[in-house]
Amino acid sequence: MAEYNGFTFDQVQNNLTISPDLVITKTAAEEKISIGDFISYKLEISNNSQYDLNSITVTDKLPPGFKYVKDSAVKIRENGKEEKLSPTNADRIIEWSEIELESESSLEIRYTLVVGSGVVNNKRYINQAYVKLDQAIISNTAEAEVLVIEDPLFTTSTVIGKVYLDQNEDEIQTKGKDEKGLSGIRIISTTGQIVETDKFGRFHFEIKGEDNIQPMQTLVLKLDKKSLPAGTELSSSNPVILKIREGLMSEVNFRIKR
Repeated sequence: MAEYNGFTFDQVQNNLTISPDLVITKTAAEEKISIGDFISYKLEISNNSQYDLNSITVTDKLPPGFKYVKDSAVKIRENGKEEKLSPTNADRIIEWSEIELESESSLEIRYTLVVGSGVVNNKRYINQAYVKLDQAIISNTAEAEVLVIEDPLFTTSTVIGKVYLDQNEDEIQTKGKDEKGLSGIRIISTTGQIVETDKFGRFHFEIKGEDNIQPMQTLVLKLDKKSLPAGTELSSSNPVILKIREGLMSEVNFRIKR
């Protein structure tokens, strides 16, 4: 057996390990995140032994695609005192070195990561943290898992439009009673959605990934002629065919003539 500051180590497969007097836990602030999000993590390290530790290294192995946000780390003592903490390494493996932890005490390290574009949606990512003394791992390995999901802001396509009277057939809605928007007109989409225009003749569709419409795929919108007021007829194309662009907005208008 070898001793360091009163700790007794066992030699196991060339790795030094220690009895569970030094415990680390890891918590992610969110369970689900998306590409481009910032996520905070908390490490809690407890020294439950009778010995002071003068120079430990806290190590955190990041999952692929996650990056450390510079100057985001703080160390918090039991008395609530905070101080900035700069890592000695901040790539895929983050390390904070020369940390002191007295006997029967604990501290927290809080920091932030950003989710990069290299991650895969609908996949779980785990990062691991542990404590070292010199090159020996002297704590358990703590894990935190997050699920990367699609961000509707970037994956939802929107189609907006209007159904309005175009009496002079100039393809422009002129302000006034003669070219008003028509309410209660039904628009049908190939996604299976059916919407009705509001009192100003406006409508919109949200096309999401689960609607099985992929970027640049064709979408067809059709105005239900049965919903038109008596004595009116369409003066524009029906149905309308357009290409869906992920995360972008398209516009489709239907012109009506009395």
